[in-house]
Amino acid sequence: MSLSSGVILWSRAASWRPWRGRQITVLAVAPGWVRTIWAAAAHRPLSVEESVRGIVDMLDSRAGTGRHGFVDHRGREVAW
Repeated sequence: MSLSSGVILWSRAASWRPWRGRQITVLAVAPGWVRTIWAAAAHRPLSVEESVRGIVDMLDSRAGTGRHGFVDHRGREVAW
């Protein structure tokens, strides 16, 4: 596929918007300092389960809001 045909295909796909009229939420998530088998437990305050539970709860609370950004596992904004 040439670059020009790739651009044409992309522009056609971009013009088809099944999400039109829907609130799309896009988030980058920092899981926090998580204890793993590779990381020293003394310096990592969160278990894997705590981090995952926080991420799932945060995603549930923000789903469909149309917000975007970089947040931690508790939903707090993280400066880039």
